[in-house]
Amino acid sequence: MRILDTPDIPDWHRLAEDWRRHIPPPRPVARTIPEQIADDLGAALVAGQYGDGERLPEQELADAFRVSRGPVREALRLLERRGLVSVVPRRGAQARGVTLAAIADLFNVRTALCALGARQAALVGEQAYCDTLERRIEDMQSHEEDDSLAVRFATDTSRAARTVVAASHNVPAIQLMAELSEQTVWRVIWTYPLDYRTRQRRLEHKSLYRQLHGALLAGDPDAAEHYMRRTLESTRDSAIETLSKLRGEQVPADRLPHTA
Repeated sequence: MRILDTPDIPDWHRLAEDWRRHIPPPRPVARTIPEQIADDLGAALVAGQYGDGERLPEQELADAFRVSRGPVREALRLLERRGLVSVVPRRGAQARGVTLAAIADLFNVRTALCALGARQAALVGEQAYCDTLERRIEDMQSHEEDDSLAVRFATDTSRAARTVVAASHNVPAIQLMAELSEQTVWRVIWTYPLDYRTRQRRLEHKSLYRQLHGALLAGDPDAAEHYMRRTLESTRDSAIETLSKLRGEQVPADRLPHTA
């Protein structure tokens, strides 16, 4: 696989191995070899290591991952379904360009869904979901001190956001959130530390979720939406900043709207 030469950002694959070595998964998840290859290759594609239309030779990838061509072929099919690869008859697999602006827009769509969910959750006012959100915040607190637990903390925040959307009882929003979670960019964000890498960042986000929790308890839809937007916009900005350094690409300012 390729080596990134951006001086202030670690090599993507070395970074991934470091975090995998120190961080056990939040829960046991059986992933096949093709799924593991698809996730790692998807990360490289999102990081911009392959240009739009660039060929992805099966044998070269098989050698890099030290497997036969069969698992690589299946991984490429998975990536085709995720929209990151095109498989052309007699020409093989090619990378599909993913612009940083498109990645930012995925964050923006997720923010809009979660903000709507937060507003409606405050209006519904179901205590059981507030209790679940409190437990999610306690999980964040248990992972806030150790920099090696940034991925765990990211998982906590993702679960907290899904809890808020579930509390809205908005079935289409819940379904769309589930579909977004299958996007490769989300697999990368919650598998590799693109955010929450410092204690300060983790404390900031825990505080925002505390304020969101208070808004839900108070039945204040405006405040609930405000705090949800702030936390997700902040996560977007941090992730885009990291990806921008990895890719050597800037995102237009109009793809990064902010809550007043």
